[in-house]
Amino acid sequence: MTYRTPQEAFEATAKRIGGTLVKFWTWPGGMLTARFKMPDGSKEFRPYRPADGNGGGWEDGDPPGLWPIYRAADLERFPDEPVFLAEGEAKADVLASVGLLGIASAHDANGAAKTDWSPVAGRDVVILPDNDEAGEGYARDVANILTRLAPPARVRVVRLPGLKVKENIVDWVAADGPMGDRSTSEIKAAILELVAKAPLWTPEQVGDKAPAKSRKAAPAADALRNEPESFIGIDESRVVS
Repeated sequence: MTYRTPQEAFEATAKRIGGTLVKFWTWPGGMLTARFKMPDGSKEFRPYRPADGNGGGWEDGDPPGLWPIYRAADLERFPDEPVFLAEGEAKADVLASVGLLGIASAHDANGAAKTDWSPVAGRDVVILPDNDEAGEGYARDVANILTRLAPPARVRVVRLPGLKVKENIVDWVAADGPMGDRSTSEIKAAILELVAKAPLWTPEQVGDKAPAKSRKAAPAADALRNEPESFIGIDESRVVS
């Protein structure tokens, strides 16, 4: 079904699933994603695509082909800056709020194979996984994809200390989180310190193609194999807004 406005699409979805709209995000190409709160407190995410290229409304569902990267415009604005990848738009926004070039893919932990990763070919990429098995699987799958791009990305996986199971960067900087009493500059410095200690990711064997959800999370010693190498720090005069 085609809706005339995003609000009309959101209202129709809310009525259909019995949820309440919490927030929505705009993606490159006019795609939208929306988060709904369900009566039991759980979250539902729904995608919307432009009905055509001329402002002809919105439809439910993914766009044809691969999804773009969320906040891809920042990749173009800051071509020499390291990239920080998290699961989901809200987490990328948090990274950007502390002065890092934050991006995300659609469909959270299930989005690795559904994304056009070509804009980060040859870039320094830091993956900040959620603290659970799905997050580890996502980090592993994305790292293996990025290190096989042409040219390959230089990938590090950084696990934020002090997180409880299923927590993430949003929880890490929340008022009651491990970094809740720190300034944005202190949070950025703490992340960069972790990155400086993280080794480069070594691609897994090409034959290892089992989906992340069917594999156990790799321990840190296995996921991060090599000795640390130098990391390109962020130019403080070029803070992502």
